[in-house]
Amino acid sequence: MPKSQKAENKDPIFYNSLEESEKAAWSLFESGVTDRKSYFHTPIVISKSLAGSLKPRTMVLRKVIKEALELQFHTDTRSNKVEEIVENNLGAIIVYDMTTKVQLRIEAKFKILEDSSVIGERWSNMKNMSKECYAVSVAPGTELQDPERLEFMDSGEDNFTILSAKVLKMEWLYLCYKGNRRASFDYRLGKSVKSWLVP
Repeated sequence: MPKSQKAENKDPIFYNSLEESEKAAWSLFESGVTDRKSYFHTPIVISKSLAGSLKPRTMVLRKVIKEALELQFHTDTRSNKVEEIVENNLGAIIVYDMTTKVQLRIEAKFKILEDSSVIGERWSNMKNMSKECYAVSVAPGTELQDPERLEFMDSGEDNFTILSAKVLKMEWLYLCYKGNRRASFDYRLGKSVKSWLVP
């Protein structure tokens, strides 16, 4: 995973390498799944509303399947984003890590997973505190008179699902006092097409 290089006064291994930059990008996402202090633990996920406006939201990254170019997040089936994604499954993900000076912008195809065995296994491995979020009796975004008076169902399992983001294209930006590096990794042709970009 990339680390701050200024103090060491040497170039990171990815500085002039497209291959290493791509590896570093995926490594940041993979470590973000378990590292709660990582900026990659909570990227900004952007979908479109039914009216066509952009809907950015911070989401917790739950799983990375690199070989499938997939990032996964947990969500509530009653959330507006679920209906939005059914209507328009193209969106974006962006994250900037102030520690490593790396920004990643992703074009993605979203889908709501329908595999009940995968969803059930993920639910069974969740902590009770996390499960409680899905047991609220009304949908996320519902107007409240008193936030202290939420009602809960016995279980929120039926409200739990997984949002999958298939990475179509990823843009890498590394900010460095010696000179910034920007690159594109395009997966839309079924392989990684790598190229440097003007920062």
